[in-house]
Amino acid sequence: MKILVTGGKGTLANYMPDIFGKHTLYLYGKNSLDVTNMENIKEIVTKIQPDYIFHFAALTNVDYCEIHEDNAWQVNYKGTQDITIIAREFNIPLVYVSTAAV
Repeated sequence: MKILVTGGKGTLANYMPDIFGKHTLYLYGKNSLDVTNMENIKEIVTKIQPDYIFHFAALTNVDYCEIHEDNAWQVNYKGTQDITIIAREFNIPLVYVSTAAV
């Protein structure tokens, strides 16, 4: 099974090898997958053809998000929306995890 993980450098993604170590993991951080860029998402999904997408990418620093509202909206809302659209388009199950702060 192939699993694409957004937020691949974050805390949650660090646990993926322990939990899904028998599967092929594609851990993509913000420097390799821009969740604010629909074409970038589509290109990576087309290349990998994952069986699942785990969407962990988010801006989680509340103070930063309050000051940089547009960036927070682009990543946390629009990025999640775009990941959802691509997952639906490719018929890939999506696992989304967030916190109360995001």
